[in-house]
Amino acid sequence: MKFSSERLDPLYAYARNRVQGSKVPLDYVTKADLYELSFLDWAVRHEICALDPSSSQLAECKERILFQAATSLRFESAHQAAFILSSVNANLFHALSGSRLQSRHVTMVLENFQAAMKRWRWDSGQLKNPIRWSIGQEREVQDILWLILRSYFSDAIDEDTLPKFGHSSYKADLGIPSLKLIIEAKFAYSKDDFKNIEKEIQEDAVPYLRDIRYETITAFIYDAPASVQEHDVTKGALLQIPGVSGVVIVSRPSQLQNAPA
Repeated sequence: MKFSSERLDPLYAYARNRVQGSKVPLDYVTKADLYELSFLDWAVRHEICALDPSSSQLAECKERILFQAATSLRFESAHQAAFILSSVNANLFHALSGSRLQSRHVTMVLENFQAAMKRWRWDSGQLKNPIRWSIGQEREVQDILWLILRSYFSDAIDEDTLPKFGHSSYKADLGIPSLKLIIEAKFAYSKDDFKNIEKEIQEDAVPYLRDIRYETITAFIYDAPASVQEHDVTKGALLQIPGVSGVVIVSRPSQLQNAPA
């Protein structure tokens, strides 16, 4: 734990923050004890840390806090106990919540997408400056999924590069390593595209899941022509592919009457 050129009780840095409003100059070091780790974690969570530990450092910090609290819990004062307890509670709750989450929960979240599009902005042409959120290609669907899932999963990866398979290179549209899950976005321009989408996902499943970080795939299909008659057949076919754990198909909102189809 570093305090610029000094190594003092973190409480001094906190007191300075309260008096002067200056952020606490903490950094992550491997020799920090449980109290120092807990204070760093607390400072980061309360956004008063001047330095910005990397995500891997923060993850290691959280693991060490829980491990040391379970195996060698020590503190010398009430304020040390308070910071340690606060950090242990926050990280234990996060760890337990994460352990309960599974790939099916992502499917459940994405299944609400259709109902949420009730608020999709597509103003009348009679307005002076109408706002219209057009969805015309797969990349835009991928962007929407990123906004939804990255808001909750801090380890979500956009266009994650996967190991090569033979002569071919692959990128997952969106990966969540903590759930060992890949989300694959597809865009159906016409009802005939559903057949092609089935083939594409079937062909990609094997090379995608060669990456040891991932075990399952959730397919998300945006149906621009609203060909609802194709949904059940495609969903049933995709769920028979080994590794595909979820399929979500949503249709274009009716208010997007002039959207690309």
